[in-house]
Amino acid sequence: MATPTEVGLLASLYALFLGLIYREASFKGFVNCLKSSIKSTSLIMYIIAVSTVAGWIYTYEGPPRRLPS
Repeated sequence: MATPTEVGLLASLYALFLGLIYREASFKGFVNCLKSSIKSTSLIMYIIAVSTVAGWIYTYEGPPRRLPS
């Protein structure tokens, strides 16, 4: 029994293993793919962090409550 996250990790490791065994993938290509993934993930996490802080500030300050009704 495994969670979906664990199964995803196992499938990724199995695919990497098969790629190296059949000489379809190289370690240098894997490192380049990893660097690209890290850049994309960090950019997305930065956007989420900034939007979370902005949402917290908007909620704390309560601009909708100040609008005339």
